[in-house]
Amino acid sequence: MKEYILNETPIRTTNNYEINDIKLELGEKQIAFKEFNGLTINKDEKGGSSKTLISDIKVVDGEFNSKINLPSDKYYSTIIDIKEYSKENVEVSLLFDKDNNTYVGELVFNVAENAESRIVIKCNSKDNADSLINLKVVANLDKNSVATVIVENNIGDSTNTFISIENNLQENAKLFTTTLDLSGKNKVSNIYTKLIGDNSEQVLRNIYLGKENDVLDLNYHVETIGKKSKIKIESKGAITDKAKKSFKGTIDFKKGSVKADGREQEDCVLLSKESRSKSLPMLLCHEEDVFGEHGVSSGKIDSKKLFYLMTRGLDEKEAKKTIIRANFNEIINSIEDEELQEKINQAVDEIIK
Repeated sequence: MKEYILNETPIRTTNNYEINDIKLELGEKQIAFKEFNGLTINKDEKGGSSKTLISDIKVVDGEFNSKINLPSDKYYSTIIDIKEYSKENVEVSLLFDKDNNTYVGELVFNVAENAESRIVIKCNSKDNADSLINLKVVANLDKNSVATVIVENNIGDSTNTFISIENNLQENAKLFTTTLDLSGKNKVSNIYTKLIGDNSEQVLRNIYLGKENDVLDLNYHVETIGKKSKIKIESKGAITDKAKKSFKGTIDFKKGSVKADGREQEDCVLLSKESRSKSLPMLLCHEEDVFGEHGVSSGKIDSKKLFYLMTRGLDEKEAKKTIIRANFNEIINSIEDEELQEKINQAVDEIIK
């Protein structure tokens, strides 16, 4: 086993908080590149037919780079181009099992000028095998393009999941990103966005859950570069048993990003006395004429809300589930995918037993 230092914050704070990075012991064979046959891509252009694309996938002999910084000397590379003026839905499925239990690779989406796309990446397991995913998702949005990207991380309770997302937005581009961290022993995620063009905008939403001895490390870093660029970060979660969570959210207002608007809010519900939550929201400012705000809340379920629901006939477990789902409700409704909505509800059921 070797100790890896991963997911470092862009600006380090005092080491006493133990939030600047995450240290994990992993076997070198465990994280090594392996053949993976569980990847399918369905691409549907409005007015056309759906087809499975596999010819875009190639193996690259070279260093795998992501913001999480988990090494590999070989990886899969898949590039998907969304054509100019088109409206396309893309669904990527990564299905793990005992024979396909390791994936190292990148998915690159190039959304052309004036194009629209809804991209859903589903990471699931057939048999809850002990698996590892080291995935980088890149979304490049050209001028006036609009994209929705949803990433479901749900490949099993004993897995190690490392998911890095990198976004580049040009003028007037809009990106709506939702990540769902629903299962996994170690869940490490990194989202890095550059709002390059004027009037570029990203809305970033996240739902996370943790139980038993799960470790979650969420690291979001957004740079506002263009004038009147906007970023909104909303992360909501619940952890129980001895689960530990660290949230690091950085909005960096670069020089020249006049009238930029950055907001972030993270809310964590602690369902046991032994669960632990740490948060580090940061606003970095190199431009005077900007607006930024951040907020964090962490604590137990409101006893008054719990009592009220129990007086209406719900037992304690069902009342807790109702409160957590209500807290997630705005994000759940924004997904517009009934299958994913049901998976979130099922995951909430599993952490409250």
